[in-house]
Amino acid sequence: MNKLPSFLLLTVLLAGCAINAVDVSPRQSYRPPGSKELWDISGSLNSKYDQLTGVTQRYLSVYINETPVINGGLSAMGTGELIGRYNDHKVNSICTSEVKTETWMDMRCTILIDNERAATLTF
Repeated sequence: MNKLPSFLLLTVLLAGCAINAVDVSPRQSYRPPGSKELWDISGSLNSKYDQLTGVTQRYLSVYINETPVINGGLSAMGTGELIGRYNDHKVNSICTSEVKTETWMDMRCTILIDNERAATLTF
């Protein structure tokens, strides 16, 4: 008996058990001290909910001038701190969240560049 159709059916069923969502924060501008150049700071939050296990995984991506500077995982509640670099500058993200309703969570990531607040990304 050929097991390939059973394997394909199982694969299709399991693939439908995860829900993916991508939230994009509005872009913000930042001017580093002593610079005439504006930096464009943006970010996205990828959330994956596994219906079989009930586990949510969240991944934050932060960009400066379209260059990826932070990519990493946060807690299921969207909290955590991540570190990256842009040119010779240290970049930190400090993310917090607040549950508003059963299906809605407000999440904010404060972006620090060289320990100076540069932007707050909202998701």
